[in-house]
Amino acid sequence: MLTDLIILAIVLYIIWRFFRWKIHEDTLMIFTGGLGAGKSYMSAVTVKRAYRKQMKKWRQRKHLPGYEKPPLIYSSIPYKYARDKWAVKLTEEHLLLQRRIRPLSVVFLDEIDVFANQFHYNNPCIINQSGGKLDGNLDEFCRLFRHYTRGGRLISNSQSIDNLNLVIRRRMNVEVNLTGLKVYTFPPILQSYKVMFRHRTGNVEVTDSKKDILNDYQPQRGLMLLPFRMYDTYCYSRRYDRVPYKDEETYTEWKKDDPLVAPKGHVPKLTEKRADEHES
Repeated sequence: MLTDLIILAIVLYIIWRFFRWKIHEDTLMIFTGGLGAGKSYMSAVTVKRAYRKQMKKWRQRKHLPGYEKPPLIYSSIPYKYARDKWAVKLTEEHLLLQRRIRPLSVVFLDEIDVFANQFHYNNPCIINQSGGKLDGNLDEFCRLFRHYTRGGRLISNSQSIDNLNLVIRRRMNVEVNLTGLKVYTFPPILQSYKVMFRHRTGNVEVTDSKKDILNDYQPQRGLMLLPFRMYDTYCYSRRYDRVPYKDEETYTEWKKDDPLVAPKGHVPKLTEKRADEHES
């Protein structure tokens, strides 16, 4: 009996060492990486982990004023954190201080640079440079996020942190750079994943000197029992359904006279909703 317990303990220790969580979590964090690197997947996994921790904190504080209701998950994309539990829709009003977020909640902002691009430096909704002050709506939301949510968490992602507005970028506690995500499913109850990651400080400029790189790439592995669909990895694909197929031309020779050049002026994007779609 004692031998069996020792063997079991050794096996569990090996599993823990192999699959232990190494990614540093913080109040404001961002996952970065190329297409298919695992940004949305690891964000979704981290949101689920963070929410479990926030619920534990809430159970300790629920008898205190202001903590009567449990925290929520606010997400900019459709997200499920349990089989029958959907996240709350994250809207512009939440990010621009027009709608309140519950204390201890977890905010999941997918493709954050779409909302706050590096070139949005004149948008007062992001930053406000008038009078020499940087006090735009989103800037204040990020700067005082911990205060306003009483210890909440914001988890975001972007293909590159350089695409994110400079002021908002500097608010991030940590950047987790990802590459090479691989997911394995073992029906019907088990799913595992492996992704290479490295930490970079989010509140300084990313340079090639590696002064802000906190560690070299290392593997993060994970196991999930009874896996279920947390999000749709192609959740925006419906936009492309509005773009029609047209007759294509096939090359017939090796030479070509002109390279592709972007036209001058505005060309409407067919991915955007039409007026009749908004009405319906």
